[in-house]
Amino acid sequence: MVVIGLIFWLIMRIYFVGSKATRPFYALISYGIATMMMLQTIFNVGAVTGVLPVTGVTLPFISYGGSSMLVLSAGMGIMLNISAKEKQQRLKQAEAVHA
Repeated sequence: MVVIGLIFWLIMRIYFVGSKATRPFYALISYGIATMMMLQTIFNVGAVTGVLPVTGVTLPFISYGGSSMLVLSAGMGIMLNISAKEKQQRLKQAEAVHA
């Protein structure tokens, strides 16, 4: 339950970055990455609990899958870049207001 909770916390943080994005492109990328992770998690948990048929979808960052881990790591790198750029832009806007 802790691992699933942490994954959903990460997903909600990604949605939060998307909602605070100033550029629509950054928001769409954020929503897409978060939705991809959420669907992977839901499908994996559903298959493990027997609610959904077994599809072979990995649990993000936990289950072993080379291509899945590669795509998720690239997605997290993109999210870190978007978050850093948005933070820089907010700081510049705050400096412009106070100057």
